[in-house]
Amino acid sequence: MDGYGPSSPWYKFPPAYMLAFMPWVTPVNTAEDIGKNVDAQARKIWIVHVFRYLGSLILLLLLLKGSASPWFILHGLAMGLTFTPFFESLYGLIFDNVLLFLLALILFLNKAGKNRLAGWCIGLAAMLKVYPAILILWAIAVKDWKIVLGAIAAAMLLLSGSLLVFGVENHLFYYTRLLPLLLQESSLVAKEGNFSLGAQFVGLWQETGTAMLWFSIYKNLMMAATISLLLYGKVYDNCFRFAAMKLSLIACMTILYLPNYWGNYQLVLILPVLTLLGNAYALSLIHISEPTRPY
Repeated sequence: MDGYGPSSPWYKFPPAYMLAFMPWVTPVNTAEDIGKNVDAQARKIWIVHVFRYLGSLILLLLLLKGSASPWFILHGLAMGLTFTPFFESLYGLIFDNVLLFLLALILFLNKAGKNRLAGWCIGLAAMLKVYPAILILWAIAVKDWKIVLGAIAAAMLLLSGSLLVFGVENHLFYYTRLLPLLLQESSLVAKEGNFSLGAQFVGLWQETGTAMLWFSIYKNLMMAATISLLLYGKVYDNCFRFAAMKLSLIACMTILYLPNYWGNYQLVLILPVLTLLGNAYALSLIHISEPTRPY
């Protein structure tokens, strides 16, 4: 693992993530063929990337149907279409677009009562990028075992397919050598584009030890906040409005733990933005419609 660093060109995803790209792989013979193939496949992936994001927006706005006005939904669509992190993720064609779609689908299926399928989406997200596995803890906290079993089944199925295609050695390399390094990354990439508080602390204090101390305190507080949110939800998860807001926040709080946090990670913030604003709008209408009570 010599030469590894946060910005080094290492493949940092689980092997299962490459399964999504298998349909785009075609055999080539010459360097010229490789160039043409890369351009053609990148164009197709770009189109899928755009439509997947539009699908995410549609799912999230459908969740607000009946609780927010058509005007708010129209404004939400306009905001989504001009959301800067989407364009940043579009240039790189990276994972956050996939994660956003899966999270939106989880919320949509949860509202429709398809909890086992929602669990499958959580398992799929966890296998494609490890940190969404925290959503399984949400399901355990609210004792929804259909979601838990669905997530485990999806993860095992995807892992089996990945092992069959890429072999045991590649999986052992990722989970025993590369993943531990990813988890130990420090916020030393204090340069433009790194939005993590650890990197900001390094730039502010110009002294790594103090910066890492404050980042450690911050990270522990965020973990405590996430756990509190999980436990607090046990009482209120019979209300989908609260469950959707809580799931959105948990999904986004996980990125706050990361020592290196880039602009494209902010794509998932469209989840709490639309969910919280939409439900706040609905609650304000309920409050306005209540009869005035004398003091």
